[in-house]
Amino acid sequence: LSRKPAADEELRRAKIDGAITWLRTELLEMRSQDRELAKTLLELNSEIQKLRSEQELSKNSGSRSPSEIQGLELQASGQQGKEADQEMLCPKSRKKTDSMC
Repeated sequence: LSRKPAADEELRRAKIDGAITWLRTELLEMRSQDRELAKTLLELNSEIQKLRSEQELSKNSGSRSPSEIQGLELQASGQQGKEADQEMLCPKSRKKTDSMC
């Protein structure tokens, strides 16, 4: 009679261990999907910034020389998205221990 409670306890622990293992697997998959989504969002943000820059340049191109336009394009492509990219990857609410930050 004393073996039955011990066997029940062991079975219960095995079920809990299995559930924890399943949860860990699911969380790892979610983390992977989160990183892929963040990467996609960063790419989209960069493309939006590029299009905005091109639109702004086309509005102002009548009063600028070609070398000024080229300089502005280089500046826009390199600088505008950096802060937004960093904020998307590591928002202030995310812990500093996250490996992406």
